[in-house]
Amino acid sequence: MSWRWPEPLSTKTMTVPRPPKSDREIQSEVLAELDRDGRLSAAEVGVAVAGGVVTLTGTVSCCEKVEATSDTAVSVAGVRDVANKLAVEGDGHEHDDTKIARTIRHALGWNTAVPAEQIDTIVRRGVVTLRGSVEHWYQRKAAEGTVAGVAGVVSVSNQIQLLATPTNDEILREEVEDALAHLPSCGDVDVWVADGVVTLVGEVGSSPLRRHAETLAAAACGVRSVINQLRSR
Repeated sequence: MSWRWPEPLSTKTMTVPRPPKSDREIQSEVLAELDRDGRLSAAEVGVAVAGGVVTLTGTVSCCEKVEATSDTAVSVAGVRDVANKLAVEGDGHEHDDTKIARTIRHALGWNTAVPAEQIDTIVRRGVVTLRGSVEHWYQRKAAEGTVAGVAGVVSVSNQIQLLATPTNDEILREEVEDALAHLPSCGDVDVWVADGVVTLVGEVGSSPLRRHAETLAAAACGVRSVINQLRSR
């Protein structure tokens, strides 16, 4: 029987999984993220957590805040499910669609990221449909965000089409990574690209940083959409 040197002990350190957060910890972190988010106020939103499911209640001024609140809540590490019961002020009441349409046109014209002349709107009972075509995904997203922030808008159906733009996924991934290079803790962000669709995965320090990462990724030429799966620490 031949003698062999013993196998060296592994130098790898074992990663100890973090214990799951309690409902109270999740509630506290969601409220803190809402306070850090420039679009929202924790005073507007009630946050309840039971079994890891976050329930949002209250009344906000526009539908943009409804989506933003869900987005902020689900970005908190440990949150998997969100029940959004927020209502928009004026929802269920008479809407002045003409006034809303005029306000939307004015708002689109002031947003330099939006080619307003390429976008049409239809307003019915506070529900806005966007139509037209733009070159870049961030323009489509900016138009929707602008309209969602108008008082009286209950919801937005974004039917704006993207003009065909040839993309090389590898080049696009490098461009997005370069854009994210100056983002704090960008080393914890992975970028995946498939057919012009960019997916961001990992962790960042806060909800504003999470949104900023999405904005930077969306600005890269050839991006058809961005799936933001980043979590806030």
